[in-house]
Amino acid sequence: MFERYTELARRTLFFARYEATQLRGTSIEPEHILLGLLRESGSIAGPILVEADVSYQRFRNQIDQLTKGRPKIPTSVEMPLSEESEQIFNYAAEEAEGLAHRHIGAEHLLLGLLREHGTLAERSLAQYGLSADLVRERIRDEGVSSDDDSASVPSHVEGLMALERVSSLLEELRQADIPDVVEGIQLELDIVRRALSGT
Repeated sequence: MFERYTELARRTLFFARYEATQLRGTSIEPEHILLGLLRESGSIAGPILVEADVSYQRFRNQIDQLTKGRPKIPTSVEMPLSEESEQIFNYAAEEAEGLAHRHIGAEHLLLGLLREHGTLAERSLAQYGLSADLVRERIRDEGVSSDDDSASVPSHVEGLMALERVSSLLEELRQADIPDVVEGIQLELDIVRRALSGT
């Protein structure tokens, strides 16, 4: 099924599966795919999500609140795709073909998420002003795809996304009740974030 998928798209799926186990899912849902996209900073979908201000930590916290109380699933357990997620992968393949791209990349998964209406992931993306039409046009206008060398993410965007993921890990440390260490690291990260964003 995944022969045409780029390495970054496969890593997105790996992250989605990991998020599903951590967030007590019984299958890989669209929200886990979105979290996987937000964790995979090397894809060209990254700048679109960053510019729309879609936050990994905010979205993850939202899912965490919805699934609290469920037991965690061991990572060794087979994790199937939900019906909605299977449809998202079908849409991703259609989008790659429609854009005349040889491979299926993370940008096509983002389009697939936006086409599967009614899911938490699609509704959340819509709140940030993202739609399949808008993202598709941006990919066309920029003339980039996962097939191209030009598809790499600008280093400052990748840096900002990495910082957000580190902040997420720090939040987990904070909840483990080692606040002094966390606060010191957070201060340093805030300095780096301001330097990268130019604010």
